[in-house]
Order: sequence, then C-alpha cells, then structure tokens
Amino acid sequence: MSKYWGNHIVFDRADFEAMFSEEDGLHNYPSFTEELSPETKDKLVQIREVLELLPPREADFLELYFFDKVTQTGISEIFGVSQPTVCYRLQKATKRLQYILSLPEYSLEEVEEDLRGALSEELDIQIMLLMITKTCQSEVARELKVGQGLVRHRFFKYLQVFKMIPTMGNCVEVLDHVANNFNILKDTNRTTWVDPITYSL
Repeated sequence: MSKYWGNHIVFDRADFEAMFSEEDGLHNYPSFTEELSPETKDKLVQIREVLELLPPREADFLELYFFDKVTQTGISEIFGVSQPTVCYRLQKATKRLQYILSLPEYSLEEVEEDLRGALSEELDIQIMLLMITKTCQSEVARELKVGQGLVRHRFFKYLQVFKMIPTMGNCVEVLDHVANNFNILKDTNRTTWVDPITYSL
C-alpha cells in the first residue's frame, strides 16, 4: 500500500512490483547467487541490458532494490540521499524500464536509412535516432551539445512530417511510441549526483 510523506508518495515494494505483469515482473527474477536455469539466465541478461539504457543512478537504484534486495532506506544511506528521493527515482526508473520493454520491434539501421532519406541535416538525424536509443531527453541534448527545447521542437516537428510520408511507416511507429511516452523521457534533477557517496556496511 502506498503512503504519503509530505508531497511524496512512498511506494510499498508490492505496489512497485505490480507495475509489471506477473510474467515479466522483476520480483520473479532470482538473484545471481541462486542456481539458475538457462532460460532464467537469458531473462536476467535481457534485464541487465535494459538497465544499461537507463540513466546510471536510476539503474543503480533498480539493481540494488530488485536484484540485491536492498531496502529504500539502505539505498538512501549508501548514496547519502533521502528515502523519498530513492522512492521517486525508483518510480521514474520503473516507468523508463516499462517504456523500453514496450518499444515496438525495429531495426535501427532501417530507421536510420529512412531518416537519411528524409532529412538533410545531420543534427536532425541524430536527434531522431538518439531519442529512440536513449531514455532521457537531457542525455540527447548533452550528447549533441544543444538545448532540450531544440531537441523537443525538432523531434515533434519531423515526426509530424514523417506521418505524411507513406514509406516512413515503420519509422513512424517507433517514433510515435517515443512521442507518446515523452513525459517519461524528461530528466529529473532532484539532487546533485556529483556529491561524494558514502558506503555503509
């Protein structure tokens, strides 16, 4: 059951895990210390690969919480942040994870080929490509050394153009999925991660 702390929602682990289906829920994955079947090992590898697509701190939180079974309070002590901050980051990370897992199947090479056939500016091509492969629009902006406003503007501008080009169907499907989840891809600057980390044993 979720509780409230100030204006923050404090998630219970059961509520948090229920955001995933029973079949794909992270709580169904054992830790690496247990004897694993080949099928389970494959699933764990897939989850690990998906975690690498998340902003590093969010991936750290998810790994500690779900794989290593560290409590939110424990994570807050390790990283020197408040428990509500950990909870907020876990919620954000879970939404990003769900977004990645629900992406339509696509070939990045084919998408890039379609984009290069429709766009002439390399910056615009990279914005569209990176918005598919990244999970945070601020990461796209930082990598391309442009503002987030420019990233948003160009992304939505060209998506509308592509929707009018019949041959861009596959490209539009994946870009539309990104657009429909754009709020999940916003960065959250609730704390400064350059602060020193204190490890508690």
